[in-house]
Amino acid sequence: MPTVNLEIKPRAPFREFLQCSKRWMTIVAHRRAGKTVAVIQKLILEALTHKRKGMKTAPLRYFYICPTLSQAKSVSWAYLLNFTADIPNVVANHSELRITFPNGAEIRLLSGENAERARGLYADGIVLDEASDIPSSHTNYIFLPCLLDYNGWLVLMGTPKGRDSLYKGLQEAKERPDNHYSLVLKASESKLVPQEDLDEIKARIG
Repeated sequence: MPTVNLEIKPRAPFREFLQCSKRWMTIVAHRRAGKTVAVIQKLILEALTHKRKGMKTAPLRYFYICPTLSQAKSVSWAYLLNFTADIPNVVANHSELRITFPNGAEIRLLSGENAERARGLYADGIVLDEASDIPSSHTNYIFLPCLLDYNGWLVLMGTPKGRDSLYKGLQEAKERPDNHYSLVLKASESKLVPQEDLDEIKARIG
């Protein structure tokens, strides 16, 4: 594989996340915070730099998963294409929503509604976007087993809806920080959205 000089410029709140080596990660962030960009950056970085045994016969593989496939495509596909456009010999399969890198690594878009496509596959890392809207049975019995072969990592992100997987992820990060990571970004605190916009939204929904 030729040498690739990749420049990644994450927003300040996500810099720690991009460097995080913990296996279980949870992100709860407000709209327009940049969490989708951050996880796409992490997927690309991992696909190009991660090393493990068996890569020649079982290349690196990563999944980005939303509740629906159309949602996954509309949210992340343009970012994937844009961020990988200048990497030599990258192949974008538009029908399969899959990016393949020169080292054989893949990033695939999947969905909770068609979780069976992942059954029996391995993955080195999985992002579950809007994790609260993906059935827990799909997460527990289809997606999590994909991570067993190569000690893969998991990112849960979205907005908690009661004591769901996101809530549990945040609690685990407090109780077991050795192998769990969490990031919580509130619009009122992050300063990423102008205050006048927040005030206007609050006035409209108040």
